Amino acid sequence: MAAEDAGRGTSALIGAIYDAALADGPVPRFLEALATNLSEHGIALVIREEFDPRDPGPDPGPESRSAVPVAEAAGRGALDDGELITEAAPAAGADQLASVTLGYFQGAEPARRAELIIRFADAETARRHGGQGRAQGRASGQIVSMVDLAAHVGRAVTLHRTVLGRRVQWAAANRLLDAVPVGIALVDSACRVLHANRMAEIILTERDGLGLDRGLLTTPQPKDTTRLRRAVVQVAGAGDGPERTPVGVLRIERPSMMRPWLLVVLPVDVGGPEEGISRMAAVFVADGDRAPEIPPEVLERLFAVTPAEARLLVALVDGNSLDEAAEMFQVSKNTLRNQLNQLFRKTETSKQSELVRLVLTSPAPVLMSGTRKSES
Repeated sequence: MAAEDAGRGTSALIGAIYDAALADGPVPRFLEALATNLSEHGIALVIREEFDPRDPGPDPGPESRSAVPVAEAAGRGALDDGELITEAAPAAGADQLASVTLGYFQGAEPARRAELIIRFADAETARRHGGQGRAQGRASGQIVSMVDLAAHVGRAVTLHRTVLGRRVQWAAANRLLDAVPVGIALVDSACRVLHANRMAEIILTERDGLGLDRGLLTTPQPKDTTRLRRAVVQVAGAGDGPERTPVGVLRIERPSMMRPWLLVVLPVDVGGPEEGISRMAAVFVADGDRAPEIPPEVLERLFAVTPAEARLLVALVDGNSLDEAAEMFQVSKNTLRNQLNQLFRKTETSKQSELVRLVLTSPAPVLMSGTRKSES
């Protein structure tokens, strides 16, 4: 019965360790969660005070250095600027069941660090478990040896670092996608929307020709929905067979009678069914009536032009003629013609079409912003 209870205790303890690893937040918060979970099983996670391993003087030894709970160290900000480094082989003392050094927390100063240790939380627990061989300890109801526990904690640290890194990367990718002035929806081969950037969410919420029905991308017209889903299947769902197409292109009419949605569907290859990953596609949606604008100050700095010349350049990229720009800015056409000649000189171009192409192939469109409706 004691061994059976020990098995259940071991499972609960190891589960608590990996639950902490999957929690949100930076390393100090992870260590606090880990310490809380371990304490429920009579295990303490402590930080031994910082010391300088490069000090030429003798190391005073662990007995002379005090240890504080991880929560206390985190509470006073001692762990905020450091990095947790786990040892490949945790260092154990003579009594491997009582206390194990997992590694150390490297501070901002390379020469200073704090040891991370797991040990029994109280003397009674230590007396009950300490000094026994591994087999004997488990037979008497011991939960898990410190060496085994240290190995699980080390893996949990690695897992947390990986999960946290992926979350940071995902958040950064989402911000980049949200900055793109084109709707982008990631869909599976059934046309189920897995993710949408901010512009796609706006478009789908308006339900003007494109929307969601139980999570599936849909249109008000069944024939358009069929065309859309066929394009997604051909791009994402047909494997590498002859039915697969490298790109899908569609026009979807809008009930509002505004310009149609222009859709491009591209495959997203991150694996295949044999790897347990469903095929996906990216649906790009352009709105001809929602005209983003390049910030003029960006063009000023990219092409070394004046604010007035940058303003004209934005108008030309937006499709306006010189006459329309003159009316828009309340200046004479001759003034704008002089500005245009200066733009040609500074950009080493000779035609408006060449000038516009130069802007659109530069990094400037990345900074397009706004949801201004163009005049119909």
